[in-house]
This record gives sequence, C-alpha cells and structure tokens, in this order.
Amino acid sequence: RKEIGDKEGEAADYGNLGTVFQSVGQYTKAEEYLQKALVINQEIGDKAGVGASYLNLGKLCREFQLTAKSQEFAIKALE
Repeated sequence: RKEIGDKEGEAADYGNLGTVFQSVGQYTKAEEYLQKALVINQEIGDKAGVGASYLNLGKLCREFQLTAKSQEFAIKALE
C-alpha cells in the first residue's frame, strides 16, 4: 500500500499488525505499529482512524495495568 500511496490502507495495516503483535505478547512491536497507524491517521485527517488508534493504544496500556494512560487514550478517542 505504501508503494501506491494508499495512506488509509497503510494505517489500517499498521493498526492490524499492532493488534497481532499485542495478541502474541510482543508489546514493544505492538506499540511501534499502533503509533505508526496513529501518526498516519492524524496526517490524513481520518478521525475514525485516529479514534481507533487511540483505543488500540489504550487497550495495550490496559494490559500493563497503566490505567491512567489507558483512560487518557480512551478520552482522546472520543474527541
């Protein structure tokens, strides 16, 4: 998708990779890909994508019992 300039698809792919890495316990990789998805979604102005990215980051933080950070991401997702 990157080669053809499909930014929305690229962000979706990064988000999917992030959730896959999270599901197999590779949390550093998960955060890396979720952050990439967030940045691209912000750049292209995809509000739904930004919200989904924040929710996914919040879920990742919740696994580490980072409740305050998880809540922060959940609130940002609503904005």
